[in-house]
Amino acid sequence: MRAASNGAPYIDCEGQRWLDPFEPAVWDYKLRQAERIVDLGFNEIQFDYIRFPSDCIPGPLAYSRPLTDAAKLDAIEGFLQRAGARLRPKGVALAVDVFGLVATEDDIGIGQHLETIGKYVDYVSPMVYPSTWANGAFNLDYPPAEPYRVVKDSVRAAVDRLAGSGAVVRPWLQAFDDYRSRRLPYRNRQIADQIRAAEEAGAIGWMLRDPFGRYPLDDPPQLGG
Repeated sequence: MRAASNGAPYIDCEGQRWLDPFEPAVWDYKLRQAERIVDLGFNEIQFDYIRFPSDCIPGPLAYSRPLTDAAKLDAIEGFLQRAGARLRPKGVALAVDVFGLVATEDDIGIGQHLETIGKYVDYVSPMVYPSTWANGAFNLDYPPAEPYRVVKDSVRAAVDRLAGSGAVVRPWLQAFDDYRSRRLPYRNRQIADQIRAAEEAGAIGWMLRDPFGRYPLDDPPQLGG
């Protein structure tokens, strides 16, 4: 994907490079990598960042197709259809990470629609990190201070919406410190509260996320504990 102003490759404010989600050549490149991973013996492919950019955009971007919300949804669905056709015959499970907000809203302009994604994958993993929710979400003054409530309400919404789709919810939980105004530490209690909330809301498993891969837990919480 390129910036419309100068044709240079698009790099967002975090230094991440983006490819055009409309391009079938991009889909095939990603799926070739996935097939190589499956051939190495892995039994699940988890797709992250299967979406359109939403922030850090310095100016208009040049896409290969007219950019509309409907076209974005079609592009993500088209990729997942192709992924299923190529990967499922290999006996591999498919998973997709989605923004946490996608659990409670139909369309936030990035091409991720929960019910549509649920038709093509085995696991949907909303990133329900309490620090990503704006003040006032779930009627909470400061969501990062209420990790149990945020996770339970958002995961339950995702579980309800995916009922009957064949996909199950396996959320990403916050294992990093709050980066919002209060800078709250996230340690064993906050992580355990999220795990308990996810299980009570009907999640099938969970995953912990720290962007630096550091998990300094004295007593790591266990599933079902």
